Amino acid sequence: MIRTPLLVVTLIVTCLATLATAQVAVDLENVIPKARELEAKKHIEEAYSLLEEAMATTSDELLQRRLISCMVELSLSGRDTIVAFINHASNADAYVTGDNKAYLRYHLAKRYAQLGDYTNSNRIIQESLDIAPKSQWTWNMKYQVGFNLYAQGRYREAQHTFAGLKATPGATDSQKIILEIQLLSTLFSSHQWQELIQEAEPVMAHLPDDVRKLAVLDQLGASYLAVGDELSAARVWRQFLDLHAALYPRPGRFQERKRDFVQMRYDAVVQKWPEIFGSRQAMFDKTVEEQLGDRSTLTQRAIGTSVDTHNRQDKAEPSSKPAMEQQASDAMADHAPSHLGIYAVAAIVGFVILAALCYSALARRRRHN
Repeated sequence: MIRTPLLVVTLIVTCLATLATAQVAVDLENVIPKARELEAKKHIEEAYSLLEEAMATTSDELLQRRLISCMVELSLSGRDTIVAFINHASNADAYVTGDNKAYLRYHLAKRYAQLGDYTNSNRIIQESLDIAPKSQWTWNMKYQVGFNLYAQGRYREAQHTFAGLKATPGATDSQKIILEIQLLSTLFSSHQWQELIQEAEPVMAHLPDDVRKLAVLDQLGASYLAVGDELSAARVWRQFLDLHAALYPRPGRFQERKRDFVQMRYDAVVQKWPEIFGSRQAMFDKTVEEQLGDRSTLTQRAIGTSVDTHNRQDKAEPSSKPAMEQQASDAMADHAPSHLGIYAVAAIVGFVILAALCYSALARRRRHN
């Protein structure tokens, strides 16, 4: 008799608990839209407070990840949002569990770095790596350490960090590209031109045609120029200009200035080496390979290390259309009669005709008489 009421009570309690949990879940689902709405109205503190309170009331890791992602999203609107993120995310760190803690701390470290507070950024990263050395966000944190060094102008240390991370297996293809580009930027900033050239050429082979490739081309062209290889620099600048035109068919003021600057450098090399590049129009009508041919030979000629073999090759194979036309004109001149000879022949013919007319006139007069 007693068991039935107990069973009923248990079912009722279970149902109420389920309903309460569902209601909490529904409320938490509404938190993110509300936070975004508050942020749009410039109520930054209220938006972050709402998200922080929501994280304190749930242990659902998936929901925690969504709440953290919303906090990160709201922190992209300026310095005030970054400061608010740091304050509230630091409090929320006590509530999150599992891999979400590393996720939150990684973004905390990034926001500290954006404010120039590299000490706190590195501290948070090191604490996270000590607690969870193999989390999902370990690679990102180690990369941030290298980026912090780079941002402080400690290029050699940054290069060492990036090189070590490059040798670590497990990075995704996207992460590998990011790392390679940042390593090139480090070499460029530290004026390691030859090292950048060696590293950049293989990277170029698998970079998509986007702004990242444009940045690498810019650095590579400047590096070739720095080591005195003007022709390789021109080859790279031609690629830069073609890609820039494809990416920015209607460039803004900044992009237009950048394109004009590279075009100016490119034109200077073309004008300096007319025997290689030919006319400006011919340069646009040909591909890069047709314009420059074998880079190693042209490079030697550009930096003054050509030998007699190259000189003989230049005589045997004219490299520009104007030069070929000049040679053809010279050849025609060798076989054509001189202007004086032509005039002499014309004068003789004219004299013969005049003499014949006079003789004919005299003959008619005699017959008439």
